[in-house]
Amino acid sequence: MQYAPRPCNVRSQRPAARPWAWLLVAVVAGPAFGCAADAADDAATAAGVVSSGGSWRTKLEGGPTLQVGVAASRTLRVTTASGGDPGALSASVDFLHTAMNHGGLVDPTATVGAGGAVVVSDLQASMEGSWRLTLTLQDGAKSKPAEKVSFDFAVNP
Repeated sequence: MQYAPRPCNVRSQRPAARPWAWLLVAVVAGPAFGCAADAADDAATAAGVVSSGGSWRTKLEGGPTLQVGVAASRTLRVTTASGGDPGALSASVDFLHTAMNHGGLVDPTATVGAGGAVVVSDLQASMEGSWRLTLTLQDGAKSKPAEKVSFDFAVNP
């Protein structure tokens, strides 16, 4: 059997595409799908992020948006998982581009203050995209294994 192309003047039985219809679906249904996820993310952020081992709860202050090449700092408030004072802590920090797994222009530093305030300085992304700040926490007595908590950042040009 030989393939015979259809003549150009024969129209398909399928109706013509209506791109405006997809726009209507996106405008009407988009917020309905997006709001639930945003509300869940907002609730999780307000409650704080629990560390990998479940011992610590951490809240990010200052927002998850940065600019390329602009040094920034953020404060992370650390409490016990139940909301109590964490006592003595030690902390270290990593800041990596999530798609390319490289760091920023300088290595960030973490300074632990009173009441579980951890100030992360020198957050300086080398390119736009998604970045992840990972804080490694250790109790002062080092009686438990170190635990990690991560926050995602959007870096704009």
